[in-house]
Amino acid sequence: MYTSYEAVAVPQAVGKTGHRGFCIDMSGEIKSDPAGGTNCTTRLQ
Repeated sequence: MYTSYEAVAVPQAVGKTGHRGFCIDMSGEIKSDPAGGTNCTTRLQ
């Protein structure tokens, strides 16, 4: 039984294939990491 989830997407090569990483969890709020990693702290508007 699953009680939570998180999905992440990051560029394969930061600066070449993308600039930001994106995360979503069971709250449904999409956040991004401006550095291209999985430290998603910036809320998308």
